[in-house]
Amino acid sequence: MKKLKKVNYAACWPYLAVVLFAAYLAYRQMRTGNIIIGSDTIFHFNRFYETEEQIRNGNLSWFMTLYGFNQSGRVINAFYGPAFAYLNGLLLLAVGTWYRYQIITSFLVFAVGGVGMYRAVHRFKVRGSIAVLVTIIYMTIGWLPRWQSGSNFTGIGAALMPYGILVACDMFYDKEKPIHWIKLTILMTVALECHLLTALMYMAFLVPAWLYAIIKRENKRGILLNTLKAVLLNHLLDGQHPLASVLDVQDQ
Repeated sequence: MKKLKKVNYAACWPYLAVVLFAAYLAYRQMRTGNIIIGSDTIFHFNRFYETEEQIRNGNLSWFMTLYGFNQSGRVINAFYGPAFAYLNGLLLLAVGTWYRYQIITSFLVFAVGGVGMYRAVHRFKVRGSIAVLVTIIYMTIGWLPRWQSGSNFTGIGAALMPYGILVACDMFYDKEKPIHWIKLTILMTVALECHLLTALMYMAFLVPAWLYAIIKRENKRGILLNTLKAVLLNHLLDGQHPLASVLDVQDQ
């Protein structure tokens, strides 16, 4: 009971507000009872149908398509990220229908992106209510809603982008430890597996932030060591990244 009394409700309400708003955005589709077919829906649904059927039948092949894309054998998921495709296939298998899959994934994309944006805005000492307002605006305009409206992977990238901003903020403002190597590793591994364009965008603003840290901070050896740890661990976790898959295709 004493631990429950120590909960900082003032710090929790913005996160609750963001999650509830994400649920409301997903609920708008629930009211229709229909799936939404957008510009990229058929393509990505083929990808996830492929992995769902592979899991269902115990016939796994991360490199070529056996069920989706008219059983054409095209190399799709190997390029776009097999682990993330299998995760979506497992979710599809668990929920059973495309309608439920769309509702759940739309909620998750809105919630993950919203929480990340709130944390990024709050990092700049913005008042909680203003940070929530900025987050709600972010969740309703631009790229983030495109996952719900068109199964467009720029929505996934928009959900991940605020977390890259948080890592860049560490490089700029954390004088003691600018490079949090575990956080950096997770960030780049997830980005490379989910959305290659997002990973490239991360590099575009993380490299200048890293250069700032290496120039301004005294512990240059620690920065270099933590960066090396992140690079090596990322290579171990994501050895079969999309670029490697392309090279495999070219070799064959």
